[in-house]
Amino acid sequence: MITVPRNRLLFNHGIHLLPYTGAGSGITRAISGSPNMQFTNNPTTNEFVITIEREEIPEELIITPDSIPNTTPDSIPDTTPNSIPDNIPDTTPDSIPDSIPDSIPDTTPDTTPDSIPDSIPDTTPDSIPDTILSTKRLKKKDLSDKQKDIINFCSVPRTSKEILQRAGVSYHSTNVQKYIMDLIDNGFLERTIPEQPFDKNQKYRRVRKKK
Repeated sequence: MITVPRNRLLFNHGIHLLPYTGAGSGITRAISGSPNMQFTNNPTTNEFVITIEREEIPEELIITPDSIPNTTPDSIPDTTPNSIPDNIPDTTPDSIPDSIPDSIPDTTPDTTPDSIPDSIPDTTPDSIPDTILSTKRLKKKDLSDKQKDIINFCSVPRTSKEILQRAGVSYHSTNVQKYIMDLIDNGFLERTIPEQPFDKNQKYRRVRKKK
């Protein structure tokens, strides 16, 4: 059998990259599985067409209206009043026993002012520690050496990936918070697109001191 590669680049490299059993072996294996297969080669349109004939379906496998099970209303069970059994228990008012108590005990918890304990903690603004009411802002002396280096590194706009690579840490939400968001919240860095914080072109730069 003569083999004519149509794509010589794919032919030369495919034998090393793809499951391969020899040039031209696919047609011989196809013919052994389907002898009625037809091959048509059209050099004008550069097409090679393979036609496989379907096998006839046995009559016993063909579904016809007569082979569909009968699901007409005739097979629905009879639910007319005459078919209801006579042993349904009597639930008329006269059949209800007299053993039901006249009143149901009141189990609602007492919520009157006298029942409220005196040990409820004071949550007025005066009783809340100042460390909760106000967030401590970082000063430059409180920053780590890496954070100070990132501020200088962002003298020109940098992406979040570049900043974390500079810090030598992985791209994780904890590191993004520590080395980018904390510096933004404390006024050391700013976004280049502040109105769209999640823009794909977002970068971060050092805040310039206003003269």
